[in-house]
Amino acid sequence: MASTAELRSENPDSFRFDRRTVYVLGASRSGQAIARHCLRRGDRVLLSDNDPNGALESETASLAGLLSFSRGRHEAAFISAADEIVLSPGVPMDCQIVDYARRLGKPVQTTVEFVASESSANLIVVTGTSGKTTTLDVLRKLIDDSDAGAGVVLTDRRDGIGIACALEHSAARTVVAELSVSELADVRRLNAKLLVVTSLDEKNNHDEFEDFSDYLEAKLGWLSSLESKLSILAGPNEAKIIRKHFEAYGRMNLQFDFEMVPEGIGPTLALAERVRRVMAEMGLEDLASPRSILDAIRATLLERCEAIEGFAMPILNVGVCKNADSLAWTADAICSEPRIITARPLGSQSSNAHGNVIDLNQNPVEIEEAIEIWARRAHPGERGTVVIDELTRKKLFADRSTAAKLAGPS
Repeated sequence: MASTAELRSENPDSFRFDRRTVYVLGASRSGQAIARHCLRRGDRVLLSDNDPNGALESETASLAGLLSFSRGRHEAAFISAADEIVLSPGVPMDCQIVDYARRLGKPVQTTVEFVASESSANLIVVTGTSGKTTTLDVLRKLIDDSDAGAGVVLTDRRDGIGIACALEHSAARTVVAELSVSELADVRRLNAKLLVVTSLDEKNNHDEFEDFSDYLEAKLGWLSSLESKLSILAGPNEAKIIRKHFEAYGRMNLQFDFEMVPEGIGPTLALAERVRRVMAEMGLEDLASPRSILDAIRATLLERCEAIEGFAMPILNVGVCKNADSLAWTADAICSEPRIITARPLGSQSSNAHGNVIDLNQNPVEIEEAIEIWARRAHPGERGTVVIDELTRKKLFADRSTAAKLAGPS
């Protein structure tokens, strides 16, 4: 177990006379990272979780003697004793225990707000309906093997800790955080250096919201309380949606400026432009040549692919795609001349078996013929590549006779 002396040695300013008592609601990985951070700076820490089977990570458990932990319920007594309260992701702002804290006049912060206030690093927020994770993954490709990227922390929720991991990197000069609508919904105050909006899809199914304007308010409402000027990098459509939303709410005097991703350049180059702008904000332009960014995009997407063996032409399953456009974009980004089979309707873009796209909804029996045509048209020494997504793979291989028709000498 870590001793008081060991914790003090990590932070010579800790264990000060004005120690605060911090109550962290939710012992997720994020909540435990916050608890450890508060212990390092010398605070008294109270931690609780509603899950009766919740366990502390070994790193937190080693400090268990220095914090009070309630497993199975949140504690009203902890609220009374706390000077400030921090909510882990997943703990809603409108729950009963938080309402009690507010009635007592206790300050309550979300994880995002707490990390932003504690870190001295510049914060870059990446959000949107889709494309957030891909943007982070491409950035990671560009900086992971570079000494220049040592002061950059890239965070997303896949590791279960998200933006709270920035608390473990006190020397970071920049934090790039992928934030979902659930993480931003209760944020009231947040100062960022740059906001990157990857996409805003009005047609997407936002189940937890009554309409798209409620979704936008949850994701972008924090822009109303900006304390300093913010640059927003967005495409023309996204900028139009944001402007229209804030005009409807009578808040067009907000402190933000739009930087436009050029219109009509296609999704791959739009992604490349977002990455280039973030790299420039971090002062890493030397690592962000057009060729290096496009190579990083291709490598990122190829890592998600599954090669399916034993067919007349190479077949790549690119995984889950939200729609046919997403599949087509991925195919174009990873192959010079992709041949696409999709079970998702392509509408006006769909093509017959003599083109480079088969829409299974319109051409369910021409697959074998199409692959033979594609194979004959391939350049000498190059067989071409068939690209499918996970939904298409399931549909293709559910029919054993279809799979048998497709199969050929390896």
